[in-house]
Amino acid sequence: MKILLVNPPNCGRSIPEEEYGIDSLKMFLRGEPLCLEALAGNLDDHDVRIVDLKAAPDIYGDILADFNPNVVGITGVTCEANTMLKLASEAKKKVRATVVVGGIHASSDPIFSIGKR
Repeated sequence: MKILLVNPPNCGRSIPEEEYGIDSLKMFLRGEPLCLEALAGNLDDHDVRIVDLKAAPDIYGDILADFNPNVVGITGVTCEANTMLKLASEAKKKVRATVVVGGIHASSDPIFSIGKR
């Protein structure tokens, strides 16, 4: 099975950007998507890829088309919830993938994550 794990792009502005106008910190403060790496490491016998849209925000459509995954897993925090839904919708339309969402927002508000609001 082909599985694509997605870390959504940055949403909004950080405190250093808003308060001090410092926008060069995004590249330094960006963390590795360790949760997705831990998940991928346990999916033996599957073709798994991770796309970090915080590092490369414009490649999602190309990755979907090139990889054509059966399952797309998207993680995110609450401020990324609407972006997660957009990414899920795009995956369903472009490649008809089964979409699974996770992360703190999906765990805290599962009804939102399945689009029932």
